[in-house]
Parts: sequence; C-alpha cells; structure tokens
Amino acid sequence: MPYQDHGQFHVSLINPDGREITSLDVNKIVKIDTKSLPIDDIQDPLITCCFIRSDALFVCVYHRIQRKQYHFTYDMKTKQASKIGIVSIQDATAINFPLRSFYSSESKKCFTFYRQGQATTARADALEDIQFEKMTSADLGDMYLAFEKALIVRSSNSILIFKVDPETKLWRQYHKINNMRGQIFFIRGNIRF
Repeated sequence: MPYQDHGQFHVSLINPDGREITSLDVNKIVKIDTKSLPIDDIQDPLITCCFIRSDALFVCVYHRIQRKQYHFTYDMKTKQASKIGIVSIQDATAINFPLRSFYSSESKKCFTFYRQGQATTARADALEDIQFEKMTSADLGDMYLAFEKALIVRSSNSILIFKVDPETKLWRQYHKINNMRGQIFFIRGNIRF
C-alpha cells in the first residue's frame, strides 16, 4: 500500500490478516527531498506500486517539482532495493501525477501511467532501460491492464483502449467508446469489462 504523508513517501506491505509486514521509507531509498507535497483536493498520492512476483515489488515515486519519476524494485526476501531508475516526465504541469503502475508477466515490463497522458515502460530486470512517451492528450482516470496487454482507461466522457504497437513499441489508442460516464470494472479471468 503506497501512501504519502506530506513530502514523505512510504510503502507498507500488509499480510492477509491486516498486519504490517514491512514499511519502506521511499525518500531514504531514492534519496529525494520532501518538497514534493500532495496536490490539494486530490486523493491520489504521488506514488504507485505493483507486484512483479509474490515476493518482489515495483515502486514508482513522482517528484512533481522536479518533474521526475524515480523507480526501483524491492525484494521482500532479501529486504534489498534495486538500483534506482530516473526519468524526466516531459510535457507535464505541476498538477500531474502517476495514476497506476502495472506489471506484465508476459513482457516482463513495468508500466506507469500519468493523469496527463504520459507513460513510462521499464524492464523489470533493467530499470535504467526506460522508455518515456506522451501516449495521449486526453486526461486519464480509472484504468485496468486487461490480459496484460490492453489498457482500458476512463477519460472525461469516454473510454479509451490502448495497446503497444509491435513495430514502434509505443502505446497506441485503437478504440474509443464515446459518451460513457461512470466507472470501469474488470475482473481478472473474465473476457468482459
């Protein structure tokens, strides 16, 4: 569970009975200052994470003043963080933030998507090998990575569906459902959303 307390970023690992197993001080791990405060009136913290294995975690933190993404993996068995990857998030305003991070076991990559349409893709075993792109000019909201390939995302009054183009290796929108409001639900193992 990633969270932010003023400029301090943390990740708490909770077991099924609700007990905290480990708490990570992300500022200390990535060696960043505490100037990146949460955005007023927005509930999302500036940090996301996802499991890449049952015992390993991908953590992504965004310093909105520097407009940089810092990311690493954390091995729960060895209690060690990987080398830190850093990428500048271009074409972003001071109110941009990461919405979600996903891991695809098929491609062995970690994807992070931002509110203002940016995306980063990093190989889980080589986080310094990172790709940045501005995938859309649309505002992004609730999202799911369906079948570890298709990004289904709510945007204002529509639903957008993206997938990685096999030639360019960039996310491309291939379908849009107009005049849709509400929330998106996808249950793993299902073929519908």
